[in-house]
Amino acid sequence: MTYQELINAFRQFAADHKQIMSWGYGQISDIEYPIDPATNKLKERDYPYLFLNPTNHTYTQGTVTYRFNVIVMQLAEDELIPIGFSGVDSVVKGQSDALLIIADFMAWLEYTDQIDTQVVRSTQLTPFKERFNDTVAGMTAQLEVQLRNTLDLCIAPIDQNEAGANDEVDNFKPFP
Repeated sequence: MTYQELINAFRQFAADHKQIMSWGYGQISDIEYPIDPATNKLKERDYPYLFLNPTNHTYTQGTVTYRFNVIVMQLAEDELIPIGFSGVDSVVKGQSDALLIIADFMAWLEYTDQIDTQVVRSTQLTPFKERFNDTVAGMTAQLEVQLRNTLDLCIAPIDQNEAGANDEVDNFKPFP
């Protein structure tokens, strides 16, 4: 599976999830430009919003580990809302709802047939309230996703049969 196929699978999760209304990918500075997960086109911000921020990835023997900050947010008011428990405000509700969506995303990654992934289960979660163009509340998960991947020269787009190609390899001399 290519990196692009993995990101497209994440976008498809956002399109299929009945609560997620916007999706985004990129650096934090890109968070202001949500995408409609169904059409993959820019749209007005609509919440809940899932944003995927790639961090560092690692290649190891037989595995590639992709790391992302998965940010889920929704509109927040500073006022108390009369739903549920007395005194629960929209910031805490936004953080709670975001955590549930992140749990859905992790479960999908672990159990979907679309991609063969394994989620590293020691995920750090950070609740937040931020002001972008809107005041939002949610949760950020530092997520690690592992995929099987082996280095394979046989599938590399290199012409091994070209004249002289093997001679250069056979005559290779290491540096002294």
